[in-house]
Amino acid sequence: MSLRDKKPTATDRIIAIRLRKLREARHIPGRKVAEWLGISAQQYAKYEAAQNRISAGALWEISVAFGVPMQVFFPGIRPLPDAESVQGFSRLRERERKAVQALVKVLARRSTRILYGSTKQKRGQKTARL
Repeated sequence: MSLRDKKPTATDRIIAIRLRKLREARHIPGRKVAEWLGISAQQYAKYEAAQNRISAGALWEISVAFGVPMQVFFPGIRPLPDAESVQGFSRLRERERKAVQALVKVLARRSTRILYGSTKQKRGQKTARL
């Protein structure tokens, strides 16, 4: 595959799926997100359908609009903690660190369910995996 190719790749399709799931989890209409980005609702719908590739700049604007790091859209990439957070965490007492770690685990499970759907499967229901 060449960077000049205009056709969406497997990664583009994963980004589109994650974008749609994030928007739906927040109960925001696609036309509202399009409005935030200054694009037509049709263009935004094409992003979610992976019919058009999302530029890095547009993905940045989307991540800012949703208040999430860009990494949530990419498979296999986890956000890095900033230095201030690491220093603050290291100043906590052991008991406080364990409480923060437990909270982060709960939030991570919740965001995973939002991005990928429920981890529990109902009878007869097939679950799509990214």
